[in-house]
Amino acid sequence: MKISSKTQKIRSEQLKCAKDPIYFINNYVRISHPTRGLIPFKLFDFQEEMVKSFQQDRFNLVLKSRQLGLSTVTAAYILWFILFRRSKNVIVIATKQATAQLMLNKVQQMYRDLPEEMKIVKAVTNNTKQLSLENDSKLQALATSSETARGEAISLLVLDEAAHIEGLEDNSESGATGIWAAIYPALSTGGSCIAISTPSGAAGWFYDHCIDAEKEENDFKLTKLMWHQHPDRDEAWYKKETRNMTRKQIAQELLCSFNASGATVVDPDDIMEYEAYLNSYRDARKKVKNSEPLAKTFIERKLWVWREPEEGHRYLLAADVARGDAADYSAFGIFDADTQEQVAEYQGKITYDVYANLLNEIGIKYNNALVVVENNNIGWTVLDLLIKMKYPNLYYTKNGEYVPAARGRYDATCVAGWNNNSATRPMLIAKLEECCRKKLFLLRSDRLVSEFRTFVWKNNGRADALKGRNDDLVVSFALACLVYETVFEINKAKISETKALLSGIRKNSTIFDSAMKPVTTVGPSLNRNSNYDNKIKEQKENHSKYSWIYKG
Repeated sequence: MKISSKTQKIRSEQLKCAKDPIYFINNYVRISHPTRGLIPFKLFDFQEEMVKSFQQDRFNLVLKSRQLGLSTVTAAYILWFILFRRSKNVIVIATKQATAQLMLNKVQQMYRDLPEEMKIVKAVTNNTKQLSLENDSKLQALATSSETARGEAISLLVLDEAAHIEGLEDNSESGATGIWAAIYPALSTGGSCIAISTPSGAAGWFYDHCIDAEKEENDFKLTKLMWHQHPDRDEAWYKKETRNMTRKQIAQELLCSFNASGATVVDPDDIMEYEAYLNSYRDARKKVKNSEPLAKTFIERKLWVWREPEEGHRYLLAADVARGDAADYSAFGIFDADTQEQVAEYQGKITYDVYANLLNEIGIKYNNALVVVENNNIGWTVLDLLIKMKYPNLYYTKNGEYVPAARGRYDATCVAGWNNNSATRPMLIAKLEECCRKKLFLLRSDRLVSEFRTFVWKNNGRADALKGRNDDLVVSFALACLVYETVFEINKAKISETKALLSGIRKNSTIFDSAMKPVTTVGPSLNRNSNYDNKIKEQKENHSKYSWIYKG
């Protein structure tokens, strides 16, 4: 049977499309333009490069500016993938079902608008959650869940706006399982992954994998697409677009900046400054062949010491007590109140009695440091043990005001510890932000600075750690910032005021003495000045010279 030239041409075109997704997209895929209607999808050069990466590299990370058409490019690639490949299972995951469905809708629309000769297989299922074809290939749109696609073999996983997906983390130390940990085994048979996103702060799965990809420490290929990659954009476009945008919006939507795009409580620039300082400090210590920190001691070497106590120095120890669950830590930081330097830090999982003993011993070692502990529930357990141990310098308050331990321990109206509640927590967080902005303390701990990156403003307005991360060191540091200002800084200010007052009194007394010298009532002991004596002498001479006038 002779095949017509038309049929041969169609088959030739189908074969070309099956071999080359770029050829398929440029020649047969059409998209809906907001003003021009249905138009052919002609790829820009950078979009073609992305399609090549999707085809050649098993794991892709795309850090992108907005409105570069990457979602549309990805949808076109997915259509090619399921149309010309048998038994492929593609799953799109986003933070919400509606977001994941947008990608599915794009693929469905592209399939619908293909020329009939390119619909080489028919759709079997075509609804709001799935597109299945006769060749046993399918596309599913799913919302995030640790149970998402568990047990399925995945040919291609697409993580849409990956930086904004909560719960997308690896197995944590506590054993909590995130979405990636649940899905990754499903890719073990050779499946590939495309993770696309604008940045959303310097923390989370997408950030971590991008950083590791830059260092070539994972299997992902990282592509960064800035706003100017689009051939239709120039400086005039950029200025117009950013005119009414905030710094954070510009960083997130256009500049692909992790550091400036997040909602971290501590300003990203401040975090970067701390990190830069820590790196320089560490390099300096390496040059003199000293380890950093000076010592790592106690259970599992979780107690880090940078400087031993110095005679005459005052120290502040701020402690956070673990809730007791497997994901939480007890933590404290010790700070030199005279040099405003971090000198020691602990973060670990221990029982309350061992923790109280540690606080007692190290507090005494650091010149009876002022020890402040949250007195909420579990914190009170540790405080009570410290009181029974007769620790000499606990933090007390009366009606919210600091009271020295010498008075607080004997006054029943005084309360030990700091009460962190819904009314006082905002003040604590505000003091943390201010302290970091002003660089009040010289920090030594990369563990602490690392927690800054994952301590963020949540949608409910509360400052908290990202899911699966810890904030024990951050909370204890915030407590140190607050107590330092309310105890040591205020005392320093009072001492300065007293000195100034005494100095002023001495100066005023000198002025008072000199002003009294020219008074008319002059006693024999008054130390008069020479001008005054000359005037008296002159008056006496005149009286003797012109005495005949008075006698007349």
